[in-house]
Amino acid sequence: MTLVETVSADNVTVAGTLTNSGTIRKTQSVSGAGSKTFGLAGRYNGADLSVNVTTQGSLSQLQVDRVDSNHPNAVAATQTGRYWSITPTGSSYTIDLTLPHNVSTPGTNAYVCRNTGGTNWMCGRTSATANTVTRTELTTLSDWAVGDSSKGPLAVRLANFQATVAGHQVVVTWETVSELDVQGFHLYRAESAAGPWQRLDAGLIPSAAPGSANGHTYAFSDRDVQGGRTYWYRLEAVDLAGGIQALGLTSVTVRPTAAAPRLWLPWVGW
Repeated sequence: MTLVETVSADNVTVAGTLTNSGTIRKTQSVSGAGSKTFGLAGRYNGADLSVNVTTQGSLSQLQVDRVDSNHPNAVAATQTGRYWSITPTGSSYTIDLTLPHNVSTPGTNAYVCRNTGGTNWMCGRTSATANTVTRTELTTLSDWAVGDSSKGPLAVRLANFQATVAGHQVVVTWETVSELDVQGFHLYRAESAAGPWQRLDAGLIPSAAPGSANGHTYAFSDRDVQGGRTYWYRLEAVDLAGGIQALGLTSVTVRPTAAAPRLWLPWVGW
């Protein structure tokens, strides 16, 4: 059963205990940059799920579905009792996502985790309070849950993943929070978020902190790019058994190459 909240304003409160045995849904329109909250679909433990739109692109609407049970593909660390499916209408957006939680020592244990297929989760944290955890600069929305690292390890926890233009190349950087059971990474490039994808590493970008609870910062220079084109990059982690964990997706547009200046000389006839 799905309970649809149709009031656009976030003016719903709960006095007592909310028991959700199905799905609570709320949809908000997006007309520009700014923060959106989602009523009963986002309210938990005295805090709100919020989506702060920093770049609108063609994003016109956000639908949030709240389910108060573990995600069907939850691992130990994401078995935190609820998850949210966030469905955007539009593309080319950038958002900051804040999730409510009841994780103890959130500055150490709480993460914002996105399901990337199967039991693969991409987790990261930009900041945390006593009852919220936030991750910034997200460009993809799907199923989300709070991760609690005290419940179990997440093989790779990603702090950030981005691509920037530097001269005539794209520099792809990523930072991990931990690299438990990870032997390395694969990096892919495409000219569309849907692919086709080309792997850029010759074999494997080796982990700098294999089996460690500590993270590391990586950089990869992609020199085979052309001005005026948008490139998408996809990152995967390879565990010690050869399993693949999808980590992140990001894009960047390379500035058009400036035309070489022309020198005009006067013609002198004989």
